[in-house]
Amino acid sequence: MLDRKGCSNPRRRQISSIGIQLYSVRDVFEADPEGTIRQLAGMGFKEIESYERNNDMFWGMTNKRFSVLANDLGMSLVSSHCEVEKDFEKKAELAAGIGMKYLVFNWPFSRQPLDEYRKKADLFNRCGEICKKAGLRFAYHNYSSSYQIVEGVFPQDLLMDRTDASLVFHQMDIFWVARAGQDPAEWLAKYPKRFTLCHIKDGNDKETTLLGTGNVALKKALTMAIDNGMDHFFVEQEDYRQINSMEAAGRNFQWVNALKL
Repeated sequence: MLDRKGCSNPRRRQISSIGIQLYSVRDVFEADPEGTIRQLAGMGFKEIESYERNNDMFWGMTNKRFSVLANDLGMSLVSSHCEVEKDFEKKAELAAGIGMKYLVFNWPFSRQPLDEYRKKADLFNRCGEICKKAGLRFAYHNYSSSYQIVEGVFPQDLLMDRTDASLVFHQMDIFWVARAGQDPAEWLAKYPKRFTLCHIKDGNDKETTLLGTGNVALKKALTMAIDNGMDHFFVEQEDYRQINSMEAAGRNFQWVNALKL
């Protein structure tokens, strides 16, 4: 990468602590959580984002056991996706008790009336208050729906404007923004320091794919993400056709690890 004078750009850098959303390897993880985490550590992943089944984001382990397992492998459990309208205060307490940084809610997958986004924004503020009181942060993970015009506006703008920036943070799923026909880098620039986590995900019109093989402008988005306050980067892939999930995880790690920004 060259600057305007043709010299090497001193800002060229890499993502140093690469994370993974465990949903990426759900087919093996749900059968063997501990064994899967050990394999992911062996690939080089340093951060984990969990998700929830049956109101449990620690997968049959206590919160402390999950944390110790990760820490002993040189990893950290940074965040988890979870439902927010059931036992949320307890979830925040458990997450904060082991030093997790975020609880994340993902809604909705399909387009909703704008009034539903207003209601959810108010809910997010309440969740943010609960998390802040407990000692961690709350974040919202997008799908394509919030980046598609509803009643003349982008719902994502409404969510940004109606939520308290000190209480509600945002996890950008780069693929879903691009799938909506939007430029992830432009949204990152529009709201600096509001997007503090992301899912590094590639794909096309049919499926998510190995990183670097889809049509998402990932390098552009990730460069802007770093410049605008992104702290945590989680690899995620949802679809598999000719490759198994663990092999995909390893290859996706290698792609990010080799990426120069």
